[in-house]
Amino acid sequence: MYPVTVTIDRVFSVAYRWSKPGPRTEFGFASGNKRYYGLELPGKPAIEAGMQVTAILEKDGDWNSLQGWLNHTTGEVVSPSRAGPMFQLAICLVIGGSVCTSLDNVLLILFFLFTLIGAALCGSMLLRAHRANKALAALSRVVPAS
Repeated sequence: MYPVTVTIDRVFSVAYRWSKPGPRTEFGFASGNKRYYGLELPGKPAIEAGMQVTAILEKDGDWNSLQGWLNHTTGEVVSPSRAGPMFQLAICLVIGGSVCTSLDNVLLILFFLFTLIGAALCGSMLLRAHRANKALAALSRVVPAS
């Protein structure tokens, strides 16, 4: 995770969307002579010209890998939620458990199919939760002690 501090000179194309993990904000901004388009943050954070933020990028210099930020103007911390992936993981475990209790010869193949699909979904959710934890840890190093 790479922290980058910028001052937002101009904001454009702000759109709020609802996706599976929750509300998301899509936006673009200009800082100095650079423009960044198609960025996305979880929730509905305040995005205004004149704000100074420390952004957490998953890849160095790649604003499309934006994970969250600390707004130095308001103190607002925007970060991915760990609740979404953990909730989905719990659902995978419940579905897997319910399939386990009704095994017949005919359902054996379905059980293995659900197990494979569940494992793939759970792996994906755990990877997202791991990325969220890394972003939160990087943000916690940036947030000044009160």
